Amino acid sequence: MYCCRGEPSTKDIIENAKKWMGEEVMVAFKKYIKWQDQFKDVEYSLDELQHQCFSVESYDHTFHHFNFTVKMKKPDGDWSSTPYFAQVKEIYGRKYYTCYELSSYDDGHCYACINQGMHALKHPIGEFGYDGGHPDTGSPFIYLSDDE
Repeated sequence: MYCCRGEPSTKDIIENAKKWMGEEVMVAFKKYIKWQDQFKDVEYSLDELQHQCFSVESYDHTFHHFNFTVKMKKPDGDWSSTPYFAQVKEIYGRKYYTCYELSSYDDGHCYACINQGMHALKHPIGEFGYDGGHPDTGSPFIYLSDDE
């Protein structure tokens, strides 16, 4: 639904964002499982998009971090939900996807997310291939007015 001036409503913007972010994390997840035998014959679908944080390093280098869960069912088992971290990095218009399963103790450091107040977003611990930002990374967001 569109509001007064022919612009999309805040609700529509949020629904559209959830849709494309869900598609992005599933692209990352599918790349992650492509070469792993334990996912052969497993049914899966996006369960929940939990947290996200968008960061701008420069005009030609952005990255988006996500926490999400995937429902999975092996042929002889029950459905289970597993947490994942994904990064969608864009450099000069080309996207690069990474995805990692998260464990209960994962809480890796990321300046980009912390500096934007996104403390709930979990990152893998260790020498993983995700961008962690810089100490002076700030928020690239625009803010909606109080009436939206």
